[in-house]
Amino acid sequence: MESYLNAPQGFLLCCHGSTIGAGPTLSSTIHSSVKQIVDSSFRLLRLRLLIQGSYEKGKKPSIPKISGAVWEACSSFKKVPGTNRDW
Repeated sequence: MESYLNAPQGFLLCCHGSTIGAGPTLSSTIHSSVKQIVDSSFRLLRLRLLIQGSYEKGKKPSIPKISGAVWEACSSFKKVPGTNRDW
């Protein structure tokens, strides 16, 4: 659990560093993409903990569409421009 919570914290710090010197549009884009990733990750964690708490032997827990939402959020983050410059 500790390592899971350290990963988002490092991610948030890294993303915050990316907004330094960025204009309002780029900062807003980075912020919304990061929020989408963090929110979907925490929803996945919450669901996983709920499933683990109600896990019965012989039944495999299933993680529904939420894992796909995390994947999509991470994929969309790759499309965020890294700079305000238009080369």
